[in-house]
Amino acid sequence: MLPSRNEKGVFYILEKTPVVTGEDLTDAQPSFDQNNNPAVRFTFNGGGARKFGDYTAANVGMLFAIVLDDEVISAPRINEHIPGGTGIITGNFSVEESTELAVLLRAGALPAAMEFLEERTIGPELGADSIAAGKVAALVAMAAVAVYMIASYGLFGTFAVIALGINIALIFGALSAVGGTLTLPGIAGIVLTIGMAVDANVLVFERIREELRSSKNPGRAIELGYERALSAIIDANITTFITAVVLFAVGAGPVRGFAITLGIGIITSVFTAIFVTRGIVELWYGWRRPKTVIV
Repeated sequence: MLPSRNEKGVFYILEKTPVVTGEDLTDAQPSFDQNNNPAVRFTFNGGGARKFGDYTAANVGMLFAIVLDDEVISAPRINEHIPGGTGIITGNFSVEESTELAVLLRAGALPAAMEFLEERTIGPELGADSIAAGKVAALVAMAAVAVYMIASYGLFGTFAVIALGINIALIFGALSAVGGTLTLPGIAGIVLTIGMAVDANVLVFERIREELRSSKNPGRAIELGYERALSAIIDANITTFITAVVLFAVGAGPVRGFAITLGIGIITSVFTAIFVTRGIVELWYGWRRPKTVIV
């Protein structure tokens, strides 16, 4: 027993074995009957024509249910024997309804082969171990970057590390907002982002050093450092972001997960470098007003 697609509460009791299937149908087109009313004309192949002809000869006056996706989309009455494999479905159709029925019939006749894009079978322990290893890698990477930045740039490196922590929080917040699931490739994208996140700060700090060597006062050196490093920061990150977009567009499965986290990480890295780190530096400078700055 299957429900009607267009009539709520109406069910049809059907035979278990179908008379003909979508494989037997070669064509279905909207048409008009002899009274110029909208109808649907259909055609079966040789085998389908024979089976359908035999069935209609033995069941004149009975309903013939047409089923698609476990729903009866139409149930026309068999008015006469239909030999030759070509017939017409009439009823109180509008032109739109006859067109829709023809489209549904053709859709049911199309072979829908399943195409496996990716198939992996792993045990829960292996998956858990991989995720744990990825987390360790992310923590080690963050610690190594933090040590390098503080050792190379002192207090300014500490500011960059604070911004890096905010950057990671923004990445997780963005993933939560879009309903993302953190997979092993996604963790790899975050680890790569950690390494890239301080690139912009390195460009700025080196530029500040150059301005200080030119005998600029600390406030002016900081201001020029951010202004003159901005174009290099944007250019470098745009090229990487384009790569992430291409990976997402042409990749599948884990590749897309990596591309998503990488793309989000690039956006948050640029934001934290231009706004967060600069905000921290300017707050510190406005509070302490040092005569000299060591970067």
